Amino acid sequence: MLSLTVLSVVWKLLYEPSTATGAGLFNGLLTSVHIRPQPFLTSVKQAMPAIAAMSIWQGLGLQMMIFLSALQQVPKELAEAAFLDGAGRWRRFWSVTFPAIAPTGMFVVIVTTVFALKLFVQPFLMTRGGPQGSTISMVQYIYETAFYERDLGLACAAGAIFFVAVALLTLIQRRLTVATEAWQ
Repeated sequence: MLSLTVLSVVWKLLYEPSTATGAGLFNGLLTSVHIRPQPFLTSVKQAMPAIAAMSIWQGLGLQMMIFLSALQQVPKELAEAAFLDGAGRWRRFWSVTFPAIAPTGMFVVIVTTVFALKLFVQPFLMTRGGPQGSTISMVQYIYETAFYERDLGLACAAGAIFFVAVALLTLIQRRLTVATEAWQ
């Protein structure tokens, strides 16, 4: 469990380009297998996927713990009854396990979406929104508009639009959650 600030700094060092004084771990590994170093955080095409990879890695532990908890709550009697009825592994998964963990899967989707929408620390510390604005998030845009450009009107308008977008996404996910629970 590390803070996003620490993780962002460490991953920025891992992504560092190859230099005469050293290389980031990822570019060092690429160089060792005769692949040219990549501009992970300085390329318009690679910066956001690099930040996304770090964010996925950072959130994977929580998601795995939630799914492990859900898997431990699946009634063993149902799986055993399906086995006795002649269901194979694949059929038991689709008929017993998947419906039992579907609400948990929807919860993980919602939590991950919320974390993705509030993305700020990683692009702010790793690229400052660059290169060429390719990694600036909505939260970072609102922050920079309000505090650097001192345009509070534009920042408030962007915040209101962001709120409406998040509210709509939340309503859609809520409907999907109700449908998932009804399916179970």
